[in-house]
Amino acid sequence: MLALKEDAASVYRRVELDARIEGSDGAGLTRVCLERAIADIARARTVADRAARAEALGRAGAALLALLEGVGSGNPLREALLRFYGGARMAVLASLNRFDPDQLKTVERDLADVLALL
Repeated sequence: MLALKEDAASVYRRVELDARIEGSDGAGLTRVCLERAIADIARARTVADRAARAEALGRAGAALLALLEGVGSGNPLREALLRFYGGARMAVLASLNRFDPDQLKTVERDLADVLALL
């Protein structure tokens, strides 16, 4: 029964995320990706289960990849954003092999700073 509840919760989260993505413009999509990355990094830092941690880090990495791919070629901050999102993604993915909660906390805080500016 517990597995069914977890699956249902995952489905509801996915539906909510899909709805937010459908109704968003570029800035809204950036916000959604930043929020997801921050939430998943926070989750990875707090769970003890390695599989759950890896899953959260994978989702955070995917959100950061979406941010990387979403930087427009005409964006005057393109190079800086690519370095920033790329570095954040590398730090997150590095924690899959060698977990570093302090580095993840720094990445989480940096992403939150960017989110606050939107």
